[in-house]
Amino acid sequence: MEKQENYIQVLYQQVTQLTNRIRLVEERYEQLSMKMKIIDESGLKRTKELKEMIVDLQEETNSFKGNMKEMEGALRNLIKDMQNVARNQDIKVLERYINLFDPTRFLTKEEAVELIRREIGRV
Repeated sequence: MEKQENYIQVLYQQVTQLTNRIRLVEERYEQLSMKMKIIDESGLKRTKELKEMIVDLQEETNSFKGNMKEMEGALRNLIKDMQNVARNQDIKVLERYINLFDPTRFLTKEEAVELIRREIGRV
């Protein structure tokens, strides 16, 4: 009988140990579940933040593209205007012609009329 009682006591200890181990496993499982839940929530929150940042960056990029197109148009207009501006060489050619003809040596209308009247008066 004593053998049987020892056997029962050993079985009882083993059951108690197994129960304790199961309880530990359950606690660890619960902790891991909580950690996974926190990680999932954190990941979802971060994903949402990243999506919002991407949308903001896309809007800024589109704004920059619009500004670049405006600047390109303004630059094209400036280039067209610059093509119509006289170059230094052109101005020097005109200066040479003006100096060649020297408009100060020409008669004014009043001087021409006076000269004609004097000539008619001599005749």
